[in-house]
Amino acid sequence: MKRLCGVALCVLLLAGCGGGTTGWTGDLGSPPLTVMTQNLYYGADLRPAITGIVLGDPDMIVGSVTQIWATVQLNDFPTRAIAVVNAIEVARPDVIGLQEVSVFRSQYPSDAFTGNPTPATHVELDMLEVLLDELARRGLEYEAVVAIDSFDFEFPRLRADFELEDLRQTDREVILVRTDLPAWRLKVLDAFGSTFETNAGIPGMGEIPAAWAGVDLRVCGQTLRVLSAHPEADYPEIRYAQTLELIEGPAAVEFPVVLMGDMNTDAAAIPPWAAYELLVASGFEDAWLLAGPPEIGYTWGRSELLNDPADTLYQRLDLVLVGDHLGVDRVECVGEDLEDCVGGLWPSDHAGLVAQVRILR
Repeated sequence: MKRLCGVALCVLLLAGCGGGTTGWTGDLGSPPLTVMTQNLYYGADLRPAITGIVLGDPDMIVGSVTQIWATVQLNDFPTRAIAVVNAIEVARPDVIGLQEVSVFRSQYPSDAFTGNPTPATHVELDMLEVLLDELARRGLEYEAVVAIDSFDFEFPRLRADFELEDLRQTDREVILVRTDLPAWRLKVLDAFGSTFETNAGIPGMGEIPAAWAGVDLRVCGQTLRVLSAHPEADYPEIRYAQTLELIEGPAAVEFPVVLMGDMNTDAAAIPPWAAYELLVASGFEDAWLLAGPPEIGYTWGRSELLNDPADTLYQRLDLVLVGDHLGVDRVECVGEDLEDCVGGLWPSDHAGLVAQVRILR
């Protein structure tokens, strides 16, 4: 029988390098890796503020930013983080790709409308810190091995005392990796990431960069790359260019690649959107189509406020895609059912996706 990881077969069965207690159905030469992608959701729709900025209307900017921050608070990420960690605790993914992992900072008094504003530094909400704290509280051992900043903007809002205060939002693409596994089972070899070269630009704001992150792993003696990405949502031609950057850049390696994230391309549309067709034409296979249940697998579509129990999902934007020499044993959506709500809130406006992949060669 083929040897794996230089250990005896009995150790493989106990430790999970081939079947046994993990429920893995691949052959004993196929080390399993469970991956999860989850868009955490900023907590509000940013478009009203962008409209005010484009129009150059200070009153509209202040009003919309004030409303955005109020909505972020209503959508209460510390409560939603409990729901996200509930899914993580059940699935126990080895690698988690997170999108829309924002940190919000404030500064008083405001200087955003001056010619030389100072970046705000007082942290009001750090979504990554909140999530890691909740994981640690449960005894779930994960490390943020890479966090790549994407956009970083600051505009004023109106406080309760009718004074202006700057609100700064910095968005990040993050990858978490389990740290409670032995190094021969799962080891981080490298972590990296970048903003895309092609990005959308908005008058008054400049370029709005989107980002991707990656990690190279040694899984039971075999090398695997996992990429997590969040391409452009609103401009199809830019999303297509960013998807091509992924295919020709970080995904163009000789060892197996898993590409996941909120890809912002509807795989359930008829016909599918162009960026999805590009991914499939490049050789990636859709984990949901390989091993998913017969349902369509919608992952996005909830309203701005996450307190409507009747809200439904209607697009399949969140994907796990596998390259050459990879198979998929199972895949499932998480955070999609009413029972997943905590404190009357959905975990996010996106469902998450969990997949168990295996190296075939």
